[in-house]
Amino acid sequence: METTKRLFAPFLVALTFACTLPLMAQEVKGLDKEFYNAYLDSLPNEKKQRLEMLQKNLVTVLKRVIPREDPDHGAAYLPNIKIETMQFEEIQPNSPFVRGMQKEIPGFRMDKHMFIVKSGPYLIYAAFAVNPRLYVTGESQRFLIRRTEATHE
Repeated sequence: METTKRLFAPFLVALTFACTLPLMAQEVKGLDKEFYNAYLDSLPNEKKQRLEMLQKNLVTVLKRVIPREDPDHGAAYLPNIKIETMQFEEIQPNSPFVRGMQKEIPGFRMDKHMFIVKSGPYLIYAAFAVNPRLYVTGESQRFLIRRTEATHE
């Protein structure tokens, strides 16, 4: 029995060592790159967050302005207001159309952040004093135009 123990003892030690090899730490090249890429992937996407905030603010403007400015049809249109169906554009003060709006629309004033928002038959000019991409905010000025089928031509 002792000879068996002596014969198998080195084998058991080698087997035990071989079984623990995968469990031991290994030095690997490129972990710094993997860590850095994982870190960058974990950062929030600021561009996406800003777009979502802007869309949320513009939808809020639509839901607030349309029923107020068009009491006959606005309340019925509210369920149709969705981010997916809304179109918008940030307009610049140096645009000839903005200069024309300033000249033709009484009380029109430019602000730091100006948008034209389109949803269904409605076109809305909304101006913001603070950046609507960064903060939950309301419009500082607004104008609504309801287009009918006759005015689309």
